[in-house]
Amino acid sequence: MKILVFLGLVILALPALARPDCDKIRDDERLCFACNVYHEAAIEPYSGQLGVAYVTSNRRLNSYFPNSYCGVVWDYITTRRGKRIAQFSWTTDGLSDLVRAERTWQNALNIAKKFTYTKEEKDAMCPEIEATRKMREYIRDEYGIDRTNLPPASCDLYEARIGMKLVILGMIEPDPTNGATNYHADYVDPRWSRHETMVETAKISRHIFYVDTKIAPKPEKRL
Repeated sequence: MKILVFLGLVILALPALARPDCDKIRDDERLCFACNVYHEAAIEPYSGQLGVAYVTSNRRLNSYFPNSYCGVVWDYITTRRGKRIAQFSWTTDGLSDLVRAERTWQNALNIAKKFTYTKEEKDAMCPEIEATRKMREYIRDEYGIDRTNLPPASCDLYEARIGMKLVILGMIEPDPTNGATNYHADYVDPRWSRHETMVETAKISRHIFYVDTKIAPKPEKRL
C-alpha cells in the first residue's frame, strides 16, 4: 500500500518537474538556457529557436556579458534614472513564466543540451572528436580530399571552440545568426537597432539579428 502511495506521489510530481516555472530557475545552466529559448521563441520554427540559442551562447562567450547562461538570461541594464531594463523581455514582463506547452519545452530543452554539456559529457566526447580529426586527416593524406574546418587536435580547447566541434560532429547546425549578439521581433523598431555599431546579420522567421561591433567582431556575412 505504501509503495502504491509513493508511486502515486511520484507520478503527480512529474508534470511539475517536466514543466518548470522559469521565474524560479536562477542557478541551473541548462534550464536557464532552455527557459530563454522557450519564452523567447516558443512559437518560432526550429531555426528561430536555434537563432535565440546562439545569441544566448554568443553572449556568454563575450566578455561584455556575464560568464554563465543564467547570468546572461537574467542580465539587465540600469538606466540613469535607476530603471532596470531586461536583456530578454520575458524576465520582467510581469506575466507567468510557467512552462505550459510540454512538447515545445522539450524542444527547447533538447536545444539547450547541445550548448550546455557538463564537464563529464565533454570529456566523454573527446575521443569522438579526436577520432573525427584523425579520420579527416587520413582522407586528406590518402585521397587528397581536404575537408575544411578540422577540429583542434586537443580537447583542451573544447570550451572556446565548442560550436565548431559540434558542427563538425553533426551534433548541431552552424550559427544561422552569423555571430549575432542582439535581436528583436520584426514588428518593433527599437532605438538601439539603429545605432551605428549595430550590423544586421540575419532575419529568421519573426526575429531580426544583429552583431554589436562595439563588443564583437564584424561578421563576414551580412544582409
